[in-house]
Amino acid sequence: MDTNWILPLTIVVLVVATFAFKRFTQLGTAKARRMIADGAIVLDVRSSSEFKRDAVPGAVNLPLDSLATAVPGRFPDRNQVFLIHCLSGGRSLMGCRTLKGLGYTQVHNLGSLSHARTVCRKA
Repeated sequence: MDTNWILPLTIVVLVVATFAFKRFTQLGTAKARRMIADGAIVLDVRSSSEFKRDAVPGAVNLPLDSLATAVPGRFPDRNQVFLIHCLSGGRSLMGCRTLKGLGYTQVHNLGSLSHARTVCRKA
């Protein structure tokens, strides 16, 4: 029996599942825009060098590796609304988990930089 197809199929399934998971956990454009209008903080969890090269106007940069220590001092209100993004959506998902673990209640995954640009683009 030829089993050479198992590894490629497994890789394809994992890639599709990863993108689907990111898409289903990502906040929609209209809802995100309403939240921003109501005072949500757009939080970019990429590195400082990535942020300096290309940033969404109005976003606050707090790299993922410093998120747990930086956010409580800067945003003590645990009910502050955060829309978190990164380059592709992976670090933003981890950032959401970090902030929820710290007791923040209004944390949303904005996803990728391109989605954040779309959301934050002036209508």
